[in-house]
Amino acid sequence: MISFRLLPVLITLSIAFPLGTVAQPAPENEAALLQEMLRARYALDGQEDVQILVGQLPDSLPADLPLPEEAQIIGSVVNPGSVAGGSGSTEILLRVNQSPEEIYSLYQQQLPGRGWQVEEIHEVRDGFLSQEATEISQTRSPRNFSNFFCSPSQSIYLSVSAQPQTDSSTVVNLSLSAPGSGMQSSECFFEAVKVPLPALTLPANAQFLSGGSSSSNDEASSDVVIQTDLDAEALVAHYASQLQQAGWTQVETSEVGLSRWSYQDEEGRNWQGLLLISEIQGTPDYYSAYIQMLRRPEAIAQ
Repeated sequence: MISFRLLPVLITLSIAFPLGTVAQPAPENEAALLQEMLRARYALDGQEDVQILVGQLPDSLPADLPLPEEAQIIGSVVNPGSVAGGSGSTEILLRVNQSPEEIYSLYQQQLPGRGWQVEEIHEVRDGFLSQEATEISQTRSPRNFSNFFCSPSQSIYLSVSAQPQTDSSTVVNLSLSAPGSGMQSSECFFEAVKVPLPALTLPANAQFLSGGSSSSNDEASSDVVIQTDLDAEALVAHYASQLQQAGWTQVETSEVGLSRWSYQDEEGRNWQGLLLISEIQGTPDYYSAYIQMLRRPEAIAQ
């Protein structure tokens, strides 16, 4: 994938042209200079045959690929092979009046009806959260727009990115890539499963010292070291209450801060969880906590 390396140059050039028209070619001498500069830049990465199109769309694009209304075409970059002829990639940069949310929604709504599949990408944002992460979690938008798509009939992947600009416009990057002959026409994405690891917030007046989270398709875990004036029992109760609010059921507990949990998601998948909270010996008011969520094998779940 080519990414946004050509973005600053092309956007700067595009600012001079108003929205409302589709193709916006630069003056001939400026376009030639820009093409030469970008071609030289890509050559440094061994991509000597890229095609730089200033203010233009590529000749060959999927017929079912929608473009936002009144989009200004900043430019395109086509790698050898093109998406229509095998492995390769094409990137298209657009400037639009719509917000990033409106752009994501447009592709989320229109592409499935045209035979494209949506790839669900789940970012690990939950588990034990610092105060800063808690504030972000509480203020982030509830939307869950995916920006990765696949056309199994055409063997094409599509990534949609949208970045707001200071002039209230949005720059949209459409990245098309073809995996080549290894992808069968009926194949697309492996269905990712979001592990139901809830966001776990700090007790009042507690200090987050260190921690992190990780996730795979069937497992997620999180750990934290905190400083708090709560005792171990109160700290366990603090986090247990949040798990219960998230729909988890406690099935077993022990006197050493270990508890086991169960959960069934909306698709009927069964999960098991483990929560362990213990005081760090020799350091009063310091605690370590660990949580792990695992998907139960179907044979066991039944």
